[in-house]
Amino acid sequence: MRVASEKTMNQYQVFETSFRADSIPANPWADLDLKVRFSGPGAAALTVRGFYDGGRCWRARFTPWTTGTWSYRTECRRLRALHGLSGSFTVTAPADDTPLHSHGGILRIHSSGRCLAYTDGTPFFWLGDTWWFCPSDQVALNKSNRPGIPSMYRHLLEVRRRQGFTVLHMAFLGKIGRTGVTDFLKTLRKPAFDAGYWRTVDCYIREANDAGLIPAIAIGWANSLDKADMAAYRHLWSYVVARYGAFAVTWLVCGEYNVAIDGQVPRRVANALALGRHIRQADPYRRAMTIHPWYYLGDKRQAWTEPWYDFTMFQGGHNGDDATPPSAPYGEAYRRKPARPVIEGETNYEAILNKNTVTAGGVRRAAWHAMQHGCAGFTYGAHGLWYPYWRRSDKTFVNWGRPVPWWESVRLPGADHVGVMKRFYERLPWWRMQPWPEAVHTTLNVKDGARPSVRGCTSPLVVAVYFPPKFPARVDVTLALPRGARPATAVWFDPRTGAERSAPLPRRQGAGRWRLPARPDSRDWVLVLRAAED
Repeated sequence: MRVASEKTMNQYQVFETSFRADSIPANPWADLDLKVRFSGPGAAALTVRGFYDGGRCWRARFTPWTTGTWSYRTECRRLRALHGLSGSFTVTAPADDTPLHSHGGILRIHSSGRCLAYTDGTPFFWLGDTWWFCPSDQVALNKSNRPGIPSMYRHLLEVRRRQGFTVLHMAFLGKIGRTGVTDFLKTLRKPAFDAGYWRTVDCYIREANDAGLIPAIAIGWANSLDKADMAAYRHLWSYVVARYGAFAVTWLVCGEYNVAIDGQVPRRVANALALGRHIRQADPYRRAMTIHPWYYLGDKRQAWTEPWYDFTMFQGGHNGDDATPPSAPYGEAYRRKPARPVIEGETNYEAILNKNTVTAGGVRRAAWHAMQHGCAGFTYGAHGLWYPYWRRSDKTFVNWGRPVPWWESVRLPGADHVGVMKRFYERLPWWRMQPWPEAVHTTLNVKDGARPSVRGCTSPLVVAVYFPPKFPARVDVTLALPRGARPATAVWFDPRTGAERSAPLPRRQGAGRWRLPARPDSRDWVLVLRAAED
């Protein structure tokens, strides 16, 4: 996303302005005293924090959500040279019709309460990828070890852009040069600042947005909260929000905030939830945010009642190629009041595990299972990218599977399959489609994960029935439809390729019940029914 500093810019573009101080405080990077109030047409207004950027330079960034003339004025108590400065600029129509440019990337909760939305309220489909060691030299910005690929990071972005991904999970693990984000936790109370580190991170965030992807930012992993100086952690997050809050990003707080290792869970959870409250207060845009959890049995629902917890994120865990997470947790979250979007944030990374290694089919089944049971998005992961392997000889995390080098990992077919899934739902009013677990009936009792799953809506009625590959081919399936609804068209959708073929219409079995046609073969398929209503 291009950063503007000129007098004319586009709606939803990041505006940046810089200021020069006449002196430097003892620890300027932790000093967020500079405030800039932006005022626009009508009553539009927002106050953001400025941030230190090395030398005597402070900056402020802002994203306007409406066209017209905007002005700004600074307030700074400690550095008088930064106080009372002003300027103005004109905002014109969005630059183009790409989603982040035309709808805005500050995520909200959709009016339905069932999904996320772009800034203007348009439904947003969360399709994430997992790069926990980004930004760092392990996901290199300006180099790679693959001939013909000058930038590993830009190559990964381009592949995921073409596949239709919309989100990147980043935990800032690893270092850029000699500096990692956790090093700042050690230096916040000292006059140390690596401007080069943060300017490089700027490139990562900006280029992700240019590719249509929203970084979902966590800072570190759960164990970083055990003995942390929480005042320093809050300063760090305040700086991150000030520097990146105007971009299309959201907040995951930290990775696996409630993981039960070494007996530190109570303190770890309390610190993580306190950080969530701090981030919400620091973020002037009040964007939709959540926290990345441990696997569902260990979640214990610690964050669910937090006022800043805008959407429910699950970790279904890594259970092997022939396993899917249970549907019950999704249903529990979906039925909870008030309604919140539900996202499956981590399950069955492709190529993970040494035994029962997860294939593209395992990824695909887990993704469709989650979406059909009410999720508003899904985060994919590939072994070789969540931790990026540059060499096959790298034994880091080898307990999670054989090393897969990053240039092979990014091409694993499961990423294409979840992209096909996203395109399928986006052709439907998916944000209105609800899980209908009681609508499907079979002549054989089939366990959870192997049963057909149904998601649909009425007025007009649209139904998607996902048949997993484990479902016995000769078992009859009937579907209960709302009174007065009758199928008018039936189409088989191939979740591997996106190809479609006509299907026989279901046959009436009685009032409101319809017998579904048999699958084309023993693989997984999706039956799409559109109905005419009496």
